Amino acid sequence: MGIQWDHPIPTSESIPSKGLNTTGDSGDTISPLPENPETLMQSCVTPKPQKPQPVKEPIGIGDIVVVAYSDRREYKGIKGEVIAESKLVSGLKGLKVKFDKLIRGISNDIFSPDDLMRFQQ
Repeated sequence: MGIQWDHPIPTSESIPSKGLNTTGDSGDTISPLPENPETLMQSCVTPKPQKPQPVKEPIGIGDIVVVAYSDRREYKGIKGEVIAESKLVSGLKGLKVKFDKLIRGISNDIFSPDDLMRFQQ
């Protein structure tokens, strides 16, 4: 059934506020809060404890790595060993990787740590 626009929308009027009576037979009583606030939390759902995330060790000298990202296609997926730390042209830390095989006559090159992944056997 669609919305009918020719009928007025019902509105509610505010109810006059009544003072709460703490004594008498009116049924309007104020209950004191429980002394132990933990009883208030019994109905709450507690979240499952989360497993701690393993700390990822930074790649360093001696690690076997694979080039994951590179502007040069011939480097992608090539395996090698980190043999030294160096600085990139940008001044950031670089890692010198000695490749397992020659790539167009190049035996090693310098990469950003973000461009490398540990080799998983």
